[in-house]
Amino acid sequence: MSTQASEIDLRNDGQELDTSRGEPEGSLKLTIQMPQQEGIPKGMRIMLLDRQSRNRTFQEVDASGQATIPILPAGKYSIQVYAADKRYAVARTFSDAGQTAGHDVEIPAGGSTALTAVLAAGSVNVEGLAKRGGKGASGVMVVLIPREPSTHEELFRRDQSDSDGSFNLIGVIPGSYTLVAIEDAWEFDWSKPAQLARYAQRGQAVTIPEGPQTSIHLPEAVEVQPR
Repeated sequence: MSTQASEIDLRNDGQELDTSRGEPEGSLKLTIQMPQQEGIPKGMRIMLLDRQSRNRTFQEVDASGQATIPILPAGKYSIQVYAADKRYAVARTFSDAGQTAGHDVEIPAGGSTALTAVLAAGSVNVEGLAKRGGKGASGVMVVLIPREPSTHEELFRRDQSDSDGSFNLIGVIPGSYTLVAIEDAWEFDWSKPAQLARYAQRGQAVTIPEGPQTSIHLPEAVEVQPR
């Protein structure tokens, strides 16, 4: 049985709803490809977020790495992956149409999409030092900002510097980032890219390569910026 979906902006009591403009819904069959030939973790789930970062579905991945979403409104989604014991992110996807970097998928109206998502594991710890005026700065917020922060919130990592200015960002996914250290920023909404943009301009570029490494020590200290 086919279904249709449309979005209607409800503004007034008694408003008439025009449902004639609905689009046929699509479906998605997703296959998870784990990094380093890992097995599928028990309880692994995927979540699809639409363009407004709204949760459209939350689906468990079976032991064979499959997750099927039979009814899904047409549109563009980002694929988020959740597991209990380790952090993962979708590094790239591929289908009969080819390969695409990142975690986005386009669901056509009335179509069935089959896709393989290749995961990267957050197995790298990034250690470093935050400095202010040439000395280690304690209690500052250190944030690792991904290349596309507005659509990759799952890649953010943050820590508070210790008494000597040292910090340790745990479970970092391989990729390109900007590292910043910000004074008195714990009540600051660090997840909003627009608010982080001015700090990122003076941040430190960091690239985490794919591979078996478990810890990286940054040779250059990151300078603390005022709030």
